[in-house]
Amino acid sequence: LLECKADLTVKDVNGDNALIIAAKKGYFYVVEELLFHQVNINSTGQHKKTALMTAAENGHIRVVKLLLKKGAKSSVKDD
Repeated sequence: LLECKADLTVKDVNGDNALIIAAKKGYFYVVEELLFHQVNINSTGQHKKTALMTAAENGHIRVVKLLLKKGAKSSVKDD
């Protein structure tokens, strides 16, 4: 996707973008690569949840630590 210059801001039917989906699945290296390409780390998806919230809810501690290290805001509130 990145090689083909895909629009990384596109959201799925639930309102989630690539970063949120990768965080939800615990795909550490995908999250890392998306952040390298400057995807909005604090963007929200379904129920106004960020990638950080989604990773935490699903127990992906390594992804949570990466997102915090890269500047994800822990003060954002969901619905």
